Amino acid sequence: MTPETTRGLLWLVLSTPVFANGCLPDPRSRGGYDFSAAAGWQRLDNKRSAKLVLPGEVLEAYDTKPGIFALLKTGFIPRAKASELSVELYHLLLNLPFLEIQSKGEVTVAGLPAARIEATGMGDGQSFAPTTLGLQSRPPGNETSVPTRRVWIRVPRGPEKGTLEILFHCPEAEYERKRAEFESTIKSIRLEG
Repeated sequence: MTPETTRGLLWLVLSTPVFANGCLPDPRSRGGYDFSAAAGWQRLDNKRSAKLVLPGEVLEAYDTKPGIFALLKTGFIPRAKASELSVELYHLLLNLPFLEIQSKGEVTVAGLPAARIEATGMGDGQSFAPTTLGLQSRPPGNETSVPTRRVWIRVPRGPEKGTLEILFHCPEAEYERKRAEFESTIKSIRLEG
């Protein structure tokens, strides 16, 4: 055997357990981002994050006490601009019953243009209640509904990185108190490429 073959076989033997156990790079390196979560926020484990009903691949999610903050990745939208995503989000939420649009517009996240929309609807403080046929129901396993604020920010990043989705939910009554934490977390976001 040549030294190159020996090194190759050694690498294969040593790396097989890592790949067999499904170890992948952490979400921040896969997603090309970094940020500092607000003090007191607790990162959700993968099992709890997977239970969140959100529009995309959950990269990270945090319990913000009493809300939820999540970073997601969705597909690339060719030639998408923040201004177009803002209009798209507005019409998407406008067509959901029982939601009230609070604001919409364009913002900058880590130097990139992004769409931002805020809406209020009934939910559990961590998500909106499901709707069907124009009717709203209680979130599963929850006997009470409270007005819930959603802040949704979409950052188009290109074919390889897709669209970074930032979602924050909290009870409407807590929004002003939690807003500074959310805004400081958004300002701390750094993006690669």
